[in-house]
Amino acid sequence: MGGIHDLVGGGIARYAVDAYWHIPHFEKMAYDNGQLLSSYSIAYRRDPKPLYKETLESIIRFIEEELSAPEGGFYSAIDADSPNKQGEKEEGAYYVWTQKELASTITDDKTLFMDYYNINSFGYWEDDKYVLIRKQDATSFAKANQIRLTAFEQLNRQWLIQLQEVRQLRIPPFKDQKVILSWNALISKGLLDAYRSLGVDALRDRALKNLNYLFAHYVESGGKTYRIVHPDGQKISGFLEDYATLITSCIYAYETVFDPIWLKRAENLTHYCLSHFKAHNSPFFYFTATQDHSLIVRKKETEDNVIPSSNALMAENLYRLAIHLDAPRWKKQALAMLDGMQEKIEDYPKAYGQWLQLYCKHQKGMNELVVVGKNYKNIMAQLHQMELPNTVLVAAATETDLPLLRNRFQKNKTLIYWCQNNRCLQPVETLNTIRDQLNT
Repeated sequence: MGGIHDLVGGGIARYAVDAYWHIPHFEKMAYDNGQLLSSYSIAYRRDPKPLYKETLESIIRFIEEELSAPEGGFYSAIDADSPNKQGEKEEGAYYVWTQKELASTITDDKTLFMDYYNINSFGYWEDDKYVLIRKQDATSFAKANQIRLTAFEQLNRQWLIQLQEVRQLRIPPFKDQKVILSWNALISKGLLDAYRSLGVDALRDRALKNLNYLFAHYVESGGKTYRIVHPDGQKISGFLEDYATLITSCIYAYETVFDPIWLKRAENLTHYCLSHFKAHNSPFFYFTATQDHSLIVRKKETEDNVIPSSNALMAENLYRLAIHLDAPRWKKQALAMLDGMQEKIEDYPKAYGQWLQLYCKHQKGMNELVVVGKNYKNIMAQLHQMELPNTVLVAAATETDLPLLRNRFQKNKTLIYWCQNNRCLQPVETLNTIRDQLNT
C-alpha cells in the first residue's frame, strides 16, 4: 500500500525503520524484489486481488527499467542516498516529497490526491517530507468517494506519471552494477512465477533469456560456476548459495516450459555440488567448494537469512530431482539433512522456514502430475494458474526418456496422470475430472 513499496517508480525497499512499515530504508535490492515477485505471484494465484497484481506489475517494471543490464543479467542494488537540492547526500532524497512539490506537480483533483496518498499526519516523515502511503486500495477508495473505479484508476495513472516526470529531474541514487549469480537466479524464478500467474509470454521469455545468459557467462562446461564476473574478466568463484538458487530456478524452468535441457542443467550442477561442496561423513554441504583453500574454516549455512539457507534449498533440490530423475539416493540424502535439522528447528523455528516448507511437503507427500500428449501446453497453462506447492510437474507431447514419462503416451490422446511415489490413479483426459482433488 506504499511506504516500503515505491508507488511512483516501482519496486520495494529493503526494509522499514518503523513499526507501521511506512518509512523505508530506501535501498532496493535485487534479491528482495526477485523473491517478492514469487511471493506476490503465489498470492495472486491463491487470491486474485487487483492489489496483488498491481504490486506484482510494479516490481516487474522496476526490475526491467532499473536493474536490467544492457549486456545481460540484472544489477544488484540501488542506494538509499542521493544528492538533495543542496547537492548533499541524503537518505531518501530521490523518493520523498514536500507538500509544496506535490501541490505544484499534481494538476487535477489535488485534494483527492492528498487524501488517497495521505499527505497528512499519517504520511508525514520529517522536515516537511512525506512518503506516499495508502490506507485503502483503489477499489475501496473510489467507492468511498463515489467515483467510478475506471475513472479513478485513469486519474491515478496521470498522478503517478506526473510524479515520475518530476522525479526524473532529480539526481538518481548510485546503482551497484554487479551482476550476482544467485540474485539473478532468484529474479529468474520470480519472473517464471509471474508468467504462471499472469500468462504473459514476455515474462517467461525474459526469465529464460536471463538463465541462458547466466549459463553462457557464469557456468563452465564442467559445472563450476562464478558468483560475479567482472567486465575486466576477473571472476569470483560461486558459493553454495549460487549453485542452490540456480538449480532451483532450473527445476522451476523445466516445470514451466518442459524443455528437458533445464533438468539436465540442474542435474549437472547437483553432481558438481556433491563432488565439491558435500561434507565428508555428513549429508550437508559446505558454503565454499573444496578448491577454495584460502579459508581457514568452511562453514555450513543452515539458517535462513535474507535469502533462504543454501543447505535447505539444496535439500529441496535433491528431493525434487530424486522424483524427476528416479534417484532415490538423493531423496535419502535430503531426508537425512532434514533429520539433522530437527533439534535446531525445534529450538528456533523462525530461522528455518525453508526447512519447514520441505518438512511439510514431505509429511503431506509430494504428488507427481504428469501430462502427455499434444495438448499438454493448454493443460499445463491451467495448472500453472493453481497453487500446487507439494506437486512436481512433468509434461511432453510424446514419450521421452524422463522416468515419469515412460510408457505413458497414447496416440491421439492427451492424458493426465496424478501420482504419488509412482503409484497413479487412472489417467484422465480433462482437468475437470480431478479438479476437486487438486484444489484439496
